[in-house]
Amino acid sequence: MTDPAMMDKAQPINRQAERRRRITGAVLVAMGLLVAFLLDAPSDSLSTFKISRPRDMIVLPHLVIPSSLFNMLAAALLAFLGFRLLLRGGSKHVALFLGTGLAILVLAFLVWATAGKSISLTGMMQATVVRAVPIALAAMAGILCERVAVINIGIEGMLLAGAFSGALVGSLLGGWAGIAAAIVTGGLFGLLLAALVITYRVDQIIAGVVINLFVLGLTSYISSQVFSEFRFLNNANPFRAWKVPFLGDMPLIGPMLFNQNLVCLWGDYHCADLGLLSVFHPSWPARPRGGRASAGCRHTGHRCAEDALLPCYYRWHDSRLWRGLVYPGVSWPV
Repeated sequence: MTDPAMMDKAQPINRQAERRRRITGAVLVAMGLLVAFLLDAPSDSLSTFKISRPRDMIVLPHLVIPSSLFNMLAAALLAFLGFRLLLRGGSKHVALFLGTGLAILVLAFLVWATAGKSISLTGMMQATVVRAVPIALAAMAGILCERVAVINIGIEGMLLAGAFSGALVGSLLGGWAGIAAAIVTGGLFGLLLAALVITYRVDQIIAGVVINLFVLGLTSYISSQVFSEFRFLNNANPFRAWKVPFLGDMPLIGPMLFNQNLVCLWGDYHCADLGLLSVFHPSWPARPRGGRASAGCRHTGHRCAEDALLPCYYRWHDSRLWRGLVYPGVSWPV
């Protein structure tokens, strides 16, 4: 026999799922209209993507795509996915449909942008991987801090402070000293945030904004008043790329993943992997020392479920807090 109380709880969940399905379907249809009318390329244009470079060991022919035909197919596919959701089909795969639609939209934009022209797909993907590392580390820092109930608004300031000190020390003492200086500087500003939030109970949003504004003002002043006159202080030698034998010669994937600054790039990705492990591995989540979640938070007064995403307590000894506060400084070498 069905419990009426459980049925009452299930109804809001079903309504929310239906609402999400309808909104996602409407968004996909709108994306299809966007591709059809705003990303319309000339009918005779071709988009050329260069997969290989002239000096690659394995040279593949260029990928040539009819721009108008591809975008018409992309618009039709987006509209199909959208109407499939609107007509109560595929409701269990809303996230998959949305992710597929976003990927199709990106491909359609690239084809439209290169209509009648050519672009190096290998160079674009290689630059994308490099520039995505600081963003990924900053996001991981925010996730790790929130897992211990610290909202790290000062990530941007820590990134800027680490990059500034890394460039300064790297110009004077070399790249490895710059890496150490960037990590230490980012950690010090993280320590400042932790002290303000945990020890002195300062509002987390205000403390993070103060750190951002302070670092922005300090680095802007030094750059304009000091670096403009003493240019050798901002002349750090970047780490050279190192190609992995055989793997670095693979088309597209080789330059993107195996012909990079491995010391810094792979080190940063390793830090991101450790961060993901600490977030999702069942044996790592933070618990109070008694082994169970507290019935009520002595700082906020809220009760916390044992499997809550944000534990309602502040912990100086939680290693995820310190990794989340140090990660922004690690991204300087990239």
